[in-house]
Amino acid sequence: MRCNAYPCGCIADSASYGKGWPGKTGVPAFTATPFKLGLASTIKIGDSTGAGTTGFVLVGLKQASTVTSFGGVLLVQPIIAVLPVPVPIKFQLPIPKDQGLCGLCLALQVIEVDKAASNGISFSQGILMIWGV
Repeated sequence: MRCNAYPCGCIADSASYGKGWPGKTGVPAFTATPFKLGLASTIKIGDSTGAGTTGFVLVGLKQASTVTSFGGVLLVQPIIAVLPVPVPIKFQLPIPKDQGLCGLCLALQVIEVDKAASNGISFSQGILMIWGV
């Protein structure tokens, strides 16, 4: 799936991409239901430590593939980071019913503090979200 996959429509869609980088219990799970206008998306972030930790949600307009000094790959060209997020966590994110958001594409990824990960940081897979109906 690409951000411009639906240039003439307004179809909500989501897809995971990339491999992530493991911590103590593996790659942190990160899932989200599609961003449908006027509804809520369910966001779930798993915990790579097995004991609860802090995570950071990176949000960007483009995918990336940038190797970091932490061992994992940054899969988002971040424009903001949500600081901090206790993980594991599950929450509802209300999506505005604004037709001007149709086709907006966001790339998301979570990084977590995990002492057992190489250099203390684990990385989720990326999620590409296209806003729509």
